[in-house]
Amino acid sequence: MKTRPSRPLGRARTSARFLFVGALLAPGLSYAQSDSPPVDDTLRVLGHRTTLGPAAQLGQTVRFDDDDLQGAGAALITDLLRELPSAAPSQAGALGSLTQLRLRGGEANHVLVRIDGFEANDPASGSEFDFSQLRSTTVSGMNLLSGAAGALWGSDALAGVLDFQTLTSTENHTELSLEGGERGREALALRWARGTAQQGLALTLDHFETEGTNTARTGDEDDGYALQTFQLKGHRALTDQLTVTALARQVARRSDIDGTPAPAFIPADSATQGRAQQRLLGVRLDYETDRQTLSVSAEQLASRYRDSEDGARTAQRRGDRLRLVLQGTRYFPNAPLGEAVLTLAAEQEQERFDQLGEASPFGDPTQRQSLTHRSLLAVAGWRPGDRLTLSASGRFDDNEAFASAWTGRVGAEVALAAHTALWGSFASAQKNPTFTERFGFTPDTFFGNADLRPERSVAAELGLRQRWPALGLEGSVVAHRARLKDEINGFSFDGALGGFTAVNREGTSQRSGVEGTLAWANDQGLELTARYSVLDANEVQGTERRDEIRRPGRQGSLTAALLPGHLGPFSGRLTVAWRDALDDSDFSSFPAETVKLEGITLVRGQVSVHPREGVTLSLLGENLLDERYEALWGYRAPGRALYLRARLSLD
Repeated sequence: MKTRPSRPLGRARTSARFLFVGALLAPGLSYAQSDSPPVDDTLRVLGHRTTLGPAAQLGQTVRFDDDDLQGAGAALITDLLRELPSAAPSQAGALGSLTQLRLRGGEANHVLVRIDGFEANDPASGSEFDFSQLRSTTVSGMNLLSGAAGALWGSDALAGVLDFQTLTSTENHTELSLEGGERGREALALRWARGTAQQGLALTLDHFETEGTNTARTGDEDDGYALQTFQLKGHRALTDQLTVTALARQVARRSDIDGTPAPAFIPADSATQGRAQQRLLGVRLDYETDRQTLSVSAEQLASRYRDSEDGARTAQRRGDRLRLVLQGTRYFPNAPLGEAVLTLAAEQEQERFDQLGEASPFGDPTQRQSLTHRSLLAVAGWRPGDRLTLSASGRFDDNEAFASAWTGRVGAEVALAAHTALWGSFASAQKNPTFTERFGFTPDTFFGNADLRPERSVAAELGLRQRWPALGLEGSVVAHRARLKDEINGFSFDGALGGFTAVNREGTSQRSGVEGTLAWANDQGLELTARYSVLDANEVQGTERRDEIRRPGRQGSLTAALLPGHLGPFSGRLTVAWRDALDDSDFSSFPAETVKLEGITLVRGQVSVHPREGVTLSLLGENLLDERYEALWGYRAPGRALYLRARLSLD
């Protein structure tokens, strides 16, 4: 039976190989250790801003590797995100419904999602990423970076970045998994890779389907969901220094939807169905020597959405984005007063949004919009000694619809002792309005506002990290604060228009909080991780300052895992995630009232047996306490459910 060594749980740290790199661009991630690799090796990693690995982390980072993702027993990535500090996922109905993530009090479109280094936020979906389309079986790694990262990654990274890695094409791997259980759930996944450092291919196929549950307060109609994922990734070394990498990813999904019909405007059973497709294509050419790298990449995202009622189309929209990036990095291992690195990049992005619909007496919803965006970026890191690391980044954005903007970030980290580090940073960021906010969605209920101003943010954080190697213990605490001007209220009633629109709020929205993590592991394969966060996110509404909706003030998680190979053929994982009460909006009344959703405690577990090497049989349980709650106002969440999974690995 294959085993792996015990290590601190949760991967809220990077491996020692990347410790210096993370510190160089990301004060607060890590600190120097005696087993760090040579400077040249770590600097080489630093040059690749195309992936959010340790090379480009700007703040407190949590990592899940492939064992974490497959061992968690989660159907969707969203289930794992509930474990993380200041992370608030929300799902508008059953599986397949719009699933959002808010970080540190920010909005859902303040989080940038990347897959294998290519951006996946959708211009046809409010510049967000819908997490209902991402299964844990289709990815092999996840990095969550919380905090303002707009100076490095642009407008969509105002509150953080989620970077997903899929099966690499540099290894030989074959894995097949089957899953079935309650609610008509069935899943089949294949991950296959053949390759070397010179060339290789990696294929991912995934099918997931469930009959679902009834999410409306009334009726008894179950809302089903089907999701298919295809991905092909490959690389080829053209010379010793030149490598080309390509990615093709296609996601297709179908979901039953409970709409909110008038006059009640609460979820109700209906014959509404949504279909969506998203295609992500990317190619990157990397030239690398001992002291410098040059990267050229092109990527395209195309999405299609179609809603129907009793088989008849009711709405259709499309989004497209073409992105070009030129990036160069120069390493200075013998710079005056220490090591240094400089990265320069130029980006061009073209986005398009198309909407088709039937004209009515209220107007014609059909529209076609486009936008071009250009950016210049500089990132510098300097390490004058063994204890101090400094970083700075600056970004210039030229957008044809808005005024040009400068954003930046500065940070520093100091090693107070061999296993103690203190860091701090200050950053500015900007989020541009979305197509829907500017041009509307439906001519009878939601109108666009072409005069919207971009949201502007300044943020700071201060963190401390401590390790106790002899005890197998490590922990961190970080305090963060952000101020957001011109926050966009995307659902404001305008009496003159006779409907809703988007407006910039007066005053300043404030987000502040504290996050703590403590992880422990022993030589017997037992790992424990505890996380806790406190958040205060408020905004100005009229003459009052109120808490922002769908953001819990307190939340935490406790995870216990027994790794394979330590207790005979058995392994397992149990996670308890909880949040306190939070505010939401009740749109059945006019004007919409603020309502309180009760706090919840969700327990998820997995027990596995490994009868022979490469074979894993698992019993998975979701919502084991059978908690009855609403994830959003009016949408009932599923109760307890059990599933069986079989995995066959042919490494």
